Amino acid sequence: MTYSRTILVLIVSLHMTGCDDTESSCTPIETPKFSTPNDYLSRMGSAAINADAEGRFTELTKPEQVYVCVSWVEAEVNNGGFDQFFYNSAGNHALETVEALDLIGANHTAEIVRRANGRFGESGPSQVRIERQAQLEKITGNSEGAFDDLDEAFYEYKDDLGALLKAYVKANEKEFTTREE
Repeated sequence: MTYSRTILVLIVSLHMTGCDDTESSCTPIETPKFSTPNDYLSRMGSAAINADAEGRFTELTKPEQVYVCVSWVEAEVNNGGFDQFFYNSAGNHALETVEALDLIGANHTAEIVRRANGRFGESGPSQVRIERQAQLEKITGNSEGAFDDLDEAFYEYKDDLGALLKAYVKANEKEFTTREE
């Protein structure tokens, strides 16, 4: 597993288990269906993210795709804003990310991503990374502040993405497949 995927899985796992940077210790949220929720969610998340990284996004179930989209947008925007989200491979699924956020009930965040996608024009950002990077260059030019307003709106966290994603995973548990590496 690459370093960035390892970090993403760790961040998502900590977020979904109720840990954040304001606590000195983390107490897992009760998850009665899973005997070891952290292991299960980490394994499930890792499997879906690995499949995406291997170019097998379309082979994932819809709930797995939702997990990947929500996890990537949260990790990328928090790490470097929408510029980073669109620049990196996570942006390959920018259009699907809006639907994924709507599906978990993160409607406010979905609207922010929809507005970010809209800055690429009527068709939105390309699903091909190199083409999207060229589009991004036209939007940002020499300024990296083209998405600052949307970054700030995202950072307000009006939707609790961790809790919403965790509830979505639980509601769709049977649609997740655990692929051991």
